[in-house]
Amino acid sequence: MADPRPIDFIDSHFHAGTDAARRRTSVAEAIREYDRVNGVVWIKRHAGETLSSTRLWRSNGVLVGGVAVLQWADLVDARSLERLLRRERFRPRPIVSLPTRDIAALLDHLSCRRVVSALTEVIEMAWSCDAVIATGHLPAERISALLGPVAARGAAGRVLVTHAFHPLVNAGPLVRELTEEFDVSFEHTELTHLLGRISTDEHLSVLREVSPLLYSSDFGQPTSPTVGQWRALAQRWFAEAGLTGARRSEITATTAARLLMRP
Repeated sequence: MADPRPIDFIDSHFHAGTDAARRRTSVAEAIREYDRVNGVVWIKRHAGETLSSTRLWRSNGVLVGGVAVLQWADLVDARSLERLLRRERFRPRPIVSLPTRDIAALLDHLSCRRVVSALTEVIEMAWSCDAVIATGHLPAERISALLGPVAARGAAGRVLVTHAFHPLVNAGPLVRELTEEFDVSFEHTELTHLLGRISTDEHLSVLREVSPLLYSSDFGQPTSPTVGQWRALAQRWFAEAGLTGARRSEITATTAARLLMRP
């Protein structure tokens, strides 16, 4: 699996392995499934991190990414997370995501100065380790207030606005503003459309018009499509949206590679 192969696409958001909810595949099965179709995947679990469970694969030359979803314990003591991140010198950059399991609780805690201070310290540390900060389920209107002070200290790194066009995040009206403020890319997941959170017309509009865009799956649920089925569905949407070959490559591979892959 470690021999050089073309990268046809990158999926920045796939759930596998032991998690807060049942998943369709193990981590190993997910990596093999993507490898069979020349894909690169970042494995995510809401209940912790996947850097440890995917590290051996990276050590053997396999292009697979890990994600650390921040837990409240990380804000109390981030040393374990920092050790994990400082070991990550492989091509795939690690992703550090803001907490995802209870967005209401996170928003409540963001009114507490001590929590914000601890969170921004972890963000600054993650950026210093060349990790990509993912915004989790944080509403887009709150991103600048949280990340801006860290960036103002000269510590800014890469940002991935996850679930960007889900109504709860609603990044659409802020794409230009956030692009001007941060080194940011916007994730659009097929699951957002599949669950009916946006209409087909809105889905196609995002695929056509938003830049810089990462089109990802957010799959891994027991009844979700396989990787091959998602890829076939994606080609249908690309054709319906009238995307050029260059645009298809941009949203499925090149933007993600710029954000997530080291040279």
